[in-house]
Amino acid sequence: MYAASHSCFMSIDKPTVVLKRVFGNYLNELCLRHLQSFVVAFNEQVQNIEKSKASFVEVVPCFATVKARIQ
Repeated sequence: MYAASHSCFMSIDKPTVVLKRVFGNYLNELCLRHLQSFVVAFNEQVQNIEKSKASFVEVVPCFATVKARIQ
């Protein structure tokens, strides 16, 4: 989606400063992809928690797994 958003917003005659900063630097795409990998790991654990209807004590190890993946 980044490529489509980039071409759309950069085709505007006078994009805002925020849009220029976000879509004007291709390094931001790498950062967003990196962040997306964290979201996937976190989402998997949340889905597991929701399926099991776990208590708080049982949830802590799931978040420890997410923390370990991120590190």
